[in-house]
Amino acid sequence: MLAFLTQRARDPLGRVGTAVAFTVSIDTQTQLIFTLHTGRVIAVRDVSLGRRPADPPRGTVLIWRAVSNVSVVRSDRQLPG
Repeated sequence: MLAFLTQRARDPLGRVGTAVAFTVSIDTQTQLIFTLHTGRVIAVRDVSLGRRPADPPRGTVLIWRAVSNVSVVRSDRQLPG
């Protein structure tokens, strides 16, 4: 697995961060987007590498996952809040 820093990225909620990209398969790259100040993950996106004829074009975002709230709980039965 190859990982590298990319340029600044903007998440679906409009926040700016730095992306770390991991090539996890022949046709997909996963990017974790971190805030510039705290280092907290604010989003994850999967991007097409467009290596196969049936793949979407290179750079096409396949799925976004934005992190808008983070909580710590003390057990697996406790709900965040």
